[in-house]
Amino acid sequence: MYAASDIFLCTAANKSCQKKMKQAMAYGVIPLAPDLEGVLDYDGANETGNAFVYKEKSPWSFFASLIRALENFKFPYDWKAIRVSAMEDNT
Repeated sequence: MYAASDIFLCTAANKSCQKKMKQAMAYGVIPLAPDLEGVLDYDGANETGNAFVYKEKSPWSFFASLIRALENFKFPYDWKAIRVSAMEDNT
């Protein structure tokens, strides 16, 4: 299932969700997650980061990070760079 996905939605900052997120990142799936250990918010200007991070319990922050993820998905070169970063940071 992870190999066929593009974005992994992590809705809670708990160990179960973090474990699943790490498994997804191993397949190159980009997490949309609250600020957890191992995730770095993607910065398009510097092309760094491996996830789209939002503030937990903030619906507007979640919405903004979802829109950022969907907009970046439109650019295959950038999306591939994020996927590679997620896979490298997961090892």
